[in-house]
Amino acid sequence: MILNNVEVMFGGQAGDGSLTTGDLIAGVFKHMGLEVYTYKDFPSRIRGGHTNYVIRAGEKPNYGMADFVDGLVAFDLEAVEKHIDEIRSGGFIIFDNTHDKLTEEVRRPDVHFYEVPLAKIAKEEIGLELVRNTVSLGALSRLIGMDAETVLGDVTSVYQRKGEKVVDLNIRAIQAGEKYVDDHFDRPSGYGLTKAVDGDRLRLRQVISSRGAFPVSITVHDDAVYVLNALGGGSIQGYFNARGRLIPIRGWNRSLGLDPTATPQFTHTPGQVAFSPDGHQLIVTTKANTNAIDVFGIGRSGRPSAAPVVNTEPGAVPFAVTFDRAGHLVVAEAGTNSLVTFGLNTTGTLTQIDAVASTQQATCWVEPAGAYLFAGNAGGNGTPGFGSLSGYTSSPTGQLTNLGATVTDPGTVDSSATPDGRYLYTQTGANGIVDEFAVNANGSLTGIGSVTVANAVGGEGIVAL
Repeated sequence: MILNNVEVMFGGQAGDGSLTTGDLIAGVFKHMGLEVYTYKDFPSRIRGGHTNYVIRAGEKPNYGMADFVDGLVAFDLEAVEKHIDEIRSGGFIIFDNTHDKLTEEVRRPDVHFYEVPLAKIAKEEIGLELVRNTVSLGALSRLIGMDAETVLGDVTSVYQRKGEKVVDLNIRAIQAGEKYVDDHFDRPSGYGLTKAVDGDRLRLRQVISSRGAFPVSITVHDDAVYVLNALGGGSIQGYFNARGRLIPIRGWNRSLGLDPTATPQFTHTPGQVAFSPDGHQLIVTTKANTNAIDVFGIGRSGRPSAAPVVNTEPGAVPFAVTFDRAGHLVVAEAGTNSLVTFGLNTTGTLTQIDAVASTQQATCWVEPAGAYLFAGNAGGNGTPGFGSLSGYTSSPTGQLTNLGATVTDPGTVDSSATPDGRYLYTQTGANGIVDEFAVNANGSLTGIGSVTVANAVGGEGIVAL
C-alpha cells in the first residue's frame, strides 16, 4: 500500500461541480497535515467544455505535478477518454456510470475501475442530482482512506454560510458515497492516508483566533469545542473539531455581557467553560463579576442558546468547575473557600446539594482523579511560600467529605490527573513548578517529584495525556 502520497484528478464538464470538489479535497489533505499542490485546467467558454482539477498530496512539499496521476474521478465518459493514458499503472478510476457506460476501448487491465452511479445516488437517495460531486467525495475518501471526520468538518465549514439544510444535504451525500463503496467493493485502491504525526512529541498543528480577547479556558465534547474569552465583557466561541483541526462556526459565538471595567481584573473576569457530561449544556463561571454560574443550552448541531440561564451566588466567586462520577456539578468557590455540589437541571437552573469548606485559602481550582476530587488552594493554609490541595469524596447523591490537605509549592493553580486517576500533576504558578503526586487508594496524595518548567511563572493551565 502507498501511504500519504497520492495525486488525484477530477474531470468533467465545466460547471458540474468538479472544481468545487477538488477544492474540498485539497482542503481535507491540508487539514490532515499533508503538503498539497494543485493544478486547474479551464475551458475558454463560460459553461460546458471539459475541465479538470489535479491535486497532489504528500508528506513532503510538492512543487509540481508528476508525470502520471494515481486516480481519476470521472463525471462523464469524455473524462476517461481524455485522461486514461495519464493514469499510472496500478492506479484507479471512479466513474459515474449513471448516464454513460465504459467501452472496452477505454479500459486498461492495469487500472482499477470503480463504477459508481454518482448522479443516480444523488437523485434517488439525497433528492438532488446536483450533489453528485459530493457523493464522489464520499466514495473517494473511503477508497483512499481519507480521515472521515476531517472530510465532514471541511464540508461543514464550506457550506455553513448557506445554512444548516445545505450542510446536512452534503453530509448525507458524503455518507451515501461512502456506503456505496462499502457495499459494492472489496478491493482496496492501494492507497492509504493517515494524519501527520511526529513520534511522541507535541506538534503545533494550527493557530486560530479565539474570536475574542484573552482566551482562558477550553472545553471539548465529541466534535464541538468551545473557548472562553475573559476580556471585553467575556464571550464564548465554538468550533467544529475536524480531527484536530478547528473550524470556527460563525453562529456559535455568544457575549457574556459582563462589566469589562470591574477590578481587580483577575477576580472579575470569567473563570472556566465546561460541557455537561451529555454535551447538552455549557457552563461558564463569572467569578466576582456577577458571582454567577451561567448555563447555555446546546442544540443538536452544537449551537448555544441565545442567552444563558444565570444562576447567581452572592459572594461565592465561582471559579472552576468539574463533574463527579454521578454527574453532579462541582464548583470551587473562591469567595467561601469551599467545594460545592449542584444538581444541573435540564432547564439550566442549579440546585445546591452540599458545600464543604476546604479550610484553606484561595480555593480556586478543582480536578477529578478517579473516585476523588482535589481542590487547588493558591494560598495554602496561610503560611507564606506554600500552596495546597484539598482532597474530597463525593457520594452518589453529591454529599462531600473533606479528606484533608496536602502541601504544594506556592501559588497552586490548575491540576490534571492521568486518565486512570493514579497520578495527579499540579501547576504552581509562583515559581513555575509542576508538583507530581501518586493518588493513593484512600484518596491521600504521596509526592513523587517536581519539575521546574521554563518560562512558566504565572502560568495557568495543565493537561495530563
